[in-house]
Amino acid sequence: MELFFDTMNYDFDVVIIGAGGAGMAAAIYTGRYELKTVIFTKDIGGQASTTEKIDNYPGFESIGGVELMQKFQKHVEKSGAEFRFEWVKEVKKIDAEGNGFKITTDAGQYISRVVIVASGMKHKHLNVPGEHTFEGHGVAYCATCDAPFYKNKVAAVVGGGNSALEAVEFLSRVATKVYGIVWDQEYQGEPALIKTVMNSDRVEKIYNAETLEIKGDTKVERLKYKDRTSGEEKEIALDGVFIEIGWQADTEWLGDLVETNKWGEIIVSDKAETKTPGLYAAGDLTNIFTKQLVSSAGQGVLAAIREIQFIREGK
Repeated sequence: MELFFDTMNYDFDVVIIGAGGAGMAAAIYTGRYELKTVIFTKDIGGQASTTEKIDNYPGFESIGGVELMQKFQKHVEKSGAEFRFEWVKEVKKIDAEGNGFKITTDAGQYISRVVIVASGMKHKHLNVPGEHTFEGHGVAYCATCDAPFYKNKVAAVVGGGNSALEAVEFLSRVATKVYGIVWDQEYQGEPALIKTVMNSDRVEKIYNAETLEIKGDTKVERLKYKDRTSGEEKEIALDGVFIEIGWQADTEWLGDLVETNKWGEIIVSDKAETKTPGLYAAGDLTNIFTKQLVSSAGQGVLAAIREIQFIREGK
């Protein structure tokens, strides 16, 4: 297969940022087209790998999130694409450079013909005193990852949606007690999950609660909250706090290269194109209609196919 390139010296044909479902699906296609492809990432699987069980990915009636993402990874490697785990925090910057892009990472700078941004979402934070102080010392954002550390201990989950419900359910299997700290007067999520949480004798639900502070000495010891109905402030003793209040698009670092909506999501065409030729975006950080693994993977494929055409056209 002969592809057109100008005289610019490229390190890669395709740089993909992020190794979630969208990024890895794209890499499978670009690798199979023998384009020199690299994925810059800090982990494998993104948000999907923090999900204990996935029941709605075609071809798998039920599969663990980590297991499914490992299958994605093996498929990517078989296609010939490369992973580079040097994205310690985030790719620092992308600049248009001639007919390509200069990507600045924690490890250096690289020139690529095209770029696919698929770096997903980042956790929303409470931004209350103690949250950042105790991150990694009792404050966590992934129950699938960290719940085993709370065997026979007491933990709280702040949040009222599906991710919070999943965290409460998972923690209730190992923890002595789990507090569900819910802003509203009830949980909002899948009926089956709500039923499981409601029926657990290890879960104490605290509704209409505003988290005010996470306290401790060298680790988490207490959580302070306000009863939004009475205005009374209370504290509970515990060993850990899991914050599950949703996700937000991580796109500010892209600057003027992309156009975003009021939620910070990248606005893309039906071919995953951004406003900058040669720069594509796919997955949950875009204005895709639904945030599901299968739709993210499909959008990753769209981005890959369009950029293959873009390179062929010699633009």
